Amino acid sequence: MKKPPYRPTKLTKKFIQVANDVINSDINAVIYTDEELLFLINEKLPVAEKVGETTWEDWKAGRSPKKDTKNLESFRCLVKKALLFQRDSLFYSMRKDEKAWQKWAWIIERKFDDWNIRQKIDQDVKSDGKPLDIKVISYQDYKKNG
Repeated sequence: MKKPPYRPTKLTKKFIQVANDVINSDINAVIYTDEELLFLINEKLPVAEKVGETTWEDWKAGRSPKKDTKNLESFRCLVKKALLFQRDSLFYSMRKDEKAWQKWAWIIERKFDDWNIRQKIDQDVKSDGKPLDIKVISYQDYKKNG
């Protein structure tokens, strides 16, 4: 019997279950970074089943050397749900904390690219691949200089 050219994947049902337990425990999905979540997951796994940050990032991006699409999709679904939970929690905090809503908006803008309005403006306002030169002047200066 010929061995496959790669080692068996560590993306098993057990890994996904442990990841699910860690990520969905309390508000872990909101307060911990990917690196910290991976550390907590690895703490619950035997040494032979622990994974590195590169593997974690590959799985999040949908890359896996073994064609185990079922477990990969389960993992990506788990990560996507965690991101949605993060977004929901941040927007809830912004609505609840009306006096300091800017703080939550700042966090949302940096965590989620689709809410980063400044970056979108910088990307959209280009001509011939070069940024446009935009100057903000007062109305009085505008009247003087026409």
